[in-house]
Amino acid sequence: MLKTLHTVFTQKTHEGTTERLLQLSFSYFGLYVVTGYLAKYFDKVLHMGGTTYTVYNTIGGMLICNLVVLVWGWYRFKSSDYIKFMGVRMPREFLYIIPSGICTAVVIPTTTLMYVLPISVMVAMIIMRASVIIISRLIDAIQIKQGILHKKVYWEENVAVVFALLAVGIKFLLVGKGDFDFIHNAAAMTILFA
Repeated sequence: MLKTLHTVFTQKTHEGTTERLLQLSFSYFGLYVVTGYLAKYFDKVLHMGGTTYTVYNTIGGMLICNLVVLVWGWYRFKSSDYIKFMGVRMPREFLYIIPSGICTAVVIPTTTLMYVLPISVMVAMIIMRASVIIISRLIDAIQIKQGILHKKVYWEENVAVVFALLAVGIKFLLVGKGDFDFIHNAAAMTILFA
């Protein structure tokens, strides 16, 4: 375990390894802490409203993501199957990629908005993150079964689903005072369902 952690924090790792998964997880956690802090800082200290902060945050994130996709050419890929949709020949994967992109475009700003609402952010984040992990694994399973996706499913992905289910289950069992007050907040419920 100590050797693995040493590798995670000191070396470049290879794709598909536990070390790479841990690097990505620790990086994600660290950046999420920064994002949560900045949302509260801009709201409470700089008095920038949640909507204004979300607009600037989303524009920056959108520009960076699209720039990476364009520079590295991720928009070009070969498909094993093409379909005709409204007279346009396109890869079959677009039936999943486009709705996924739209949902992601909704999730990113709504997640940021959750930090500035007067609700338990921990409960909202557990529910939102767990649903993303579980749904993404289900989509992988469907695509693999249909022959669209040819990827090896690592055992860590299934363990992540179990942890997500456990996190939600534990939070529902150990309800603190005010944890679920957001159920009566229309904005919070709209964001959570989005």
